[in-house]
Amino acid sequence: MKEIRIDCAHQSEAELALAKEQAQLVFRLNHTMPMTDEYDELLHRLFPDMGEGSRVNTPLTVVRPHEVKIGRHVIIMNGCLMMSLPVVSRLTMMFR
Repeated sequence: MKEIRIDCAHQSEAELALAKEQAQLVFRLNHTMPMTDEYDELLHRLFPDMGEGSRVNTPLTVVRPHEVKIGRHVIIMNGCLMMSLPVVSRLTMMFR
């Protein structure tokens, strides 16, 4: 797994612009009615490689969502915090 280090005090203009765009997308997602076309479009802009059958519930806090890969049939529950996680794989429910 590739390690990524970010010096928050010395970010490039491109990194700052990307961080701003992603923060605004997360804000819009968190304030959009779930299960609508607008919600799905925002979700796929944040997580373009999200696997089929996966679902993300808001509110969501995520840093560097372009680095997060969500597998197939994954449910991200309300209040989830993601910080540059490279892979979120299939979750197994412990209680059925």
